[in-house]
Amino acid sequence: MPRFQQPLSPPIPDGFNRHKDTFVAFFHPAYPDLAPPLLTLAAVDVARDGLIGIDFDTAKVACGIVACNRWDDGAYFAVKRRRVGEDQNHQNSTLWTKIERPADGVLRNDTTYYFIVDKPDHRYPVVPSFDHWRFPHDALPPLWAKLSIPEVDGNVISAGDADGRSAARNRDVSCRITGCFENTEVAHVIPFSHKLWFESNQMERYCWLHNMVNTIDDETNLLLLRADIHGLFDRNRFVFIPKDDLSSELNLRPTLLLHAVLPKGSREISQHYHNRPLQPRIAGIRREHLFARFALSILCDENYKFLGGAQKYTVRLFNVEKAEQYTDELHSDAIMERSQIFPPARRARSVSPNSLYSAG
Repeated sequence: MPRFQQPLSPPIPDGFNRHKDTFVAFFHPAYPDLAPPLLTLAAVDVARDGLIGIDFDTAKVACGIVACNRWDDGAYFAVKRRRVGEDQNHQNSTLWTKIERPADGVLRNDTTYYFIVDKPDHRYPVVPSFDHWRFPHDALPPLWAKLSIPEVDGNVISAGDADGRSAARNRDVSCRITGCFENTEVAHVIPFSHKLWFESNQMERYCWLHNMVNTIDDETNLLLLRADIHGLFDRNRFVFIPKDDLSSELNLRPTLLLHAVLPKGSREISQHYHNRPLQPRIAGIRREHLFARFALSILCDENYKFLGGAQKYTVRLFNVEKAEQYTDELHSDAIMERSQIFPPARRARSVSPNSLYSAG
């Protein structure tokens, strides 16, 4: 008789996926205390003392994206406390304490953080949606600017070959996360539905083939993923971001890792995939496309609920016709009406339904 094998072991212990999600909240200092958080990020990183929180650099870039690409030294985290003044002019004044990067790189979830730009009373503008967010060409955050992803060995795309998905399959061979060969799909880094945003922000400058009808289908914006992993990626459950190895004293380049964004009641993503590097010899994709995908995940409704309060908000908008940005003060209902400026792109019906391509 054939020898039976044991059942596969679950990726995490039984019952662990029933744990409640925990988040770290970041607030805008120039709005009332009862205003919604500027941003909430899943507490998926573990500090040295065992408390959970969020990676400092990841949080700063995420808040900086919301604050119209502010990750310079003038943007920083702080905590506040009330001080009872010695005279009437200083009663109940606020003391702000700047938070430096912790030794272990983790901001704990037991602290209320404020993201300050220039000064605490500055009502700096925020971007209302991914459509209005503008890509920071030649001004990526420091870790992203240091991230190096090798080019494809031998350039698998021949001159005039406009089939990016075939090139991505030949390049990757297996799922870039799990290493599996079966049930793989070609996935977009920046989704095809955001094609008009892609073109408006001139993202084709990072592509191999500028003469493609849809430059968003370029190999540099595609990677191979197992079908179920692809589905999680398209639902913003995780992203790819660079992080420094704090355990190393060497000045090494940052490593491209998976970062769990939305555990959604199940810790399987954060426990099994979080902070894991991609498969060895990852190549051919662009850091700029990965950064745009990170911004897309940060600006999704589940992380970014700041603009839902009753007061007016200062927002930075993009005028498509004039191709320029402008600042306005609007209530939440007016912001919602203007949040989408690029209709979702759809595939032409002539595309074969049997194609190996997946539009995500």
